[in-house]
Amino acid sequence: MQMNHFFIGKNLIPVTVTSMLIVAMNLQSPALAQDLENSAVGASFETEYQWFDKRKTISLSDKTNWIETAWQGERIQTQLLVDGLNRDSELEINLVNLTNGTHIIDSESLVVYYPYYVKGDVEARNCDGYPGRRPLIELTDALFETPNFGQFGNNPAPIWLSIDLPDDITAGVYTGILQISVDGDEKAVLSVSFHIQDWKLPSNDDWKFYLNLWQFPTNVLDRYNDAHPRKPITAWSDEHYALLEPTYRYLDSLGQISVTTHIKEGALGAPSMVKWMAHDNGSRWTFDYEVFDRHVEQLAQWGIDGQIDAFSPVGWNKNEIPFWDMDTGEKKVFSFAVGSREANAIWNVFLTDFERHLRQKGWFRKTVLYMDEISADEMEKVIGLIRFNNPEWKIGLAYSHEQPSRVIGALYDVSGIFETEQRVETYQDQVASFYTSCTQKRPNVYVAANGNPADVSAMAWYALMRGYDGYLRWAFDRWTAGDPLDLTDGLFTAGDGAFVYRGATNDAPRLVRSVRSELLRDGIEDYEKVRIMREYFARCENPSALAQLTTITQTFTTDGLANGDAQSLVVNAKSSLDRLGRNFRPPTCQAGPVDPPGSASQK
Repeated sequence: MQMNHFFIGKNLIPVTVTSMLIVAMNLQSPALAQDLENSAVGASFETEYQWFDKRKTISLSDKTNWIETAWQGERIQTQLLVDGLNRDSELEINLVNLTNGTHIIDSESLVVYYPYYVKGDVEARNCDGYPGRRPLIELTDALFETPNFGQFGNNPAPIWLSIDLPDDITAGVYTGILQISVDGDEKAVLSVSFHIQDWKLPSNDDWKFYLNLWQFPTNVLDRYNDAHPRKPITAWSDEHYALLEPTYRYLDSLGQISVTTHIKEGALGAPSMVKWMAHDNGSRWTFDYEVFDRHVEQLAQWGIDGQIDAFSPVGWNKNEIPFWDMDTGEKKVFSFAVGSREANAIWNVFLTDFERHLRQKGWFRKTVLYMDEISADEMEKVIGLIRFNNPEWKIGLAYSHEQPSRVIGALYDVSGIFETEQRVETYQDQVASFYTSCTQKRPNVYVAANGNPADVSAMAWYALMRGYDGYLRWAFDRWTAGDPLDLTDGLFTAGDGAFVYRGATNDAPRLVRSVRSELLRDGIEDYEKVRIMREYFARCENPSALAQLTTITQTFTTDGLANGDAQSLVVNAKSSLDRLGRNFRPPTCQAGPVDPPGSASQK
């Protein structure tokens, strides 16, 4: 029996379909060919590199074939438009098992999501670009597990289709159909053809891409407590972590490397996970790591355990050190300039104790003392302080202004802002990445009508072009609005502070993924493909293929991405990578078979 996706309004109802629907799945079948010819096309496949704008009419492309070239273990995704839906429509989507001889891609591998309109902006703007925000627009960025067809009025409704291919699937061309029923009467039968290559993509646990999306774990708590003032949840409680779990498990699935920790109050505008306590009029200090420990351990259980980013010896409140005066029981603030004798003395005490604690937990080697966009002068002062305390400390910096080589050379983790990073030399033993911020209009992660979510896929390709380990971004989950589908944030373009959405405040804790987050993952998969192919061609001593890889990645120029060319660059690069990959059969150095005419790889 086969389980399908079947909805009445917003209610999910599992429906079984007899095995009659699974027979005769070869596209050469006369009966199936007749079905395809006679189907009333009320649906079409669309590119995943777009949002639908509520202000505009949505039209079917009339594309009735889903053709993909993919690796074993890869996630493949596309969008579908279905016409004739209303608020109470019944929709059934049935992937009839794709076959390649006796091999199949099981129908249950299909996962369906439903794009929702979210609040976005009319255009991407630089920092402080929205002192007033009118008009707001709505774009289909959020991907829910249950539909809301009524939001599209008389327009076709978009559907997001996702398939995780098994890592042991047999290579070859798999063909089948996608059956769509609307209200039991209107039907479409669309063709599906996947060419699975001999290459295998490892699981996300084995990806090498350095993804560092900064986390703000108290923001979801703040939004919950805003909506439940009579029954607030205590910070760092079991209930708080229940709110966090879906979000950070999903973040792990994207390949996230680092857990963001806040070691000083307000360093990134967030509460500290370490309690600083002064005794005897400041002559003695102690530090409580209970919250810090629980957070690191909890995220490690959810898979995020590669690195601990500790923010920050110099943060937004750089001249302030908030603490608890244990003599009076009051919260106070020391104010000392960065690099002053007084500031260095207090930080030296903390770093000594922090190192002791980290070594006891076995975490010292993976902890990075991280700074965000501070001046070169301040950075040199804090490097001097840290090196005086212990030269073994790892130091990280996300810089927006060009830094001198003596600063860059002292770093373990270095991330430069898009374009500025080109003028700074990094070193082989460093973790090197780049980032985008509110200073870039394109490429970026914004939800803006003049943008394109392909920008997010292009981040990994740009890292390849520049020879970086990955991509960094503030922030993953810094939600500030009460509306879960509103990512506007003060003066900044919508989407600057969050990649994903949270469920309605009164719902059970859940994570709502986005078109942007899924396309970020898609780009990371491409990065891993290029990395694996490079290693293979180097081992097989194939300089021609290595040169072709370089040619493919070098198309992702700063000017091209800044000009909004990400979609065409990504589509062309993926196609070129597919053509290169089909001529080889790893792990041996043998050439691969030539694809038959009309196969999925010849797109």
